[in-house]
Amino acid sequence: MFEAAIEWLYHLIPAEPTLASGTLVALTFEIVKVIIAIIGTVFYWTAGEEVRESLEEAEHETETET
Repeated sequence: MFEAAIEWLYHLIPAEPTLASGTLVALTFEIVKVIIAIIGTVFYWTAGEEVRESLEEAEHETETET
């Protein structure tokens, strides 16, 4: 997915390379990462009880292993 995203971003940049081409790709990629993080946060917040139960179970397993 990473390689496909980078390839897609480079296709958005004009065919003639400029000094800003790499910067534009990097900036766009960072914006996409922030959007993905926001979506993940929304899923995390809406999962609520399931997430808490999973975290408690993982902590309990870690404590019993050590």
